[in-house]
Amino acid sequence: MNTKKKPLGNPVTLIIGIVKPAAVLMATESRTSFIAGQGDFRDDTHKIEIINFKDTPVLFARSGSEDIGSGVMEILSESAKNTPIVDFLHRGRNSPRGIGKV
Repeated sequence: MNTKKKPLGNPVTLIIGIVKPAAVLMATESRTSFIAGQGDFRDDTHKIEIINFKDTPVLFARSGSEDIGSGVMEILSESAKNTPIVDFLHRGRNSPRGIGKV
């Protein structure tokens, strides 16, 4: 793990998606904080994950604290297993059921 203290400037997350008829490309940089509010960060985080819904896989990207982000993705992944994507999108305006566990 490559960890450092106190980055210079204002940290931001860059997430880019390119949609083409035959493919979707999603990319992000790998820096994230790993101790919320303390200014520590790491440069080897995977911010894009495939969440497998009942009927289709979906790309999700995250930003912010590694601790919180990975927990949210675990809960989302678990609650998505038995949920068709159309149900998630319909409820998505209010967030998925399991997200309240975070």
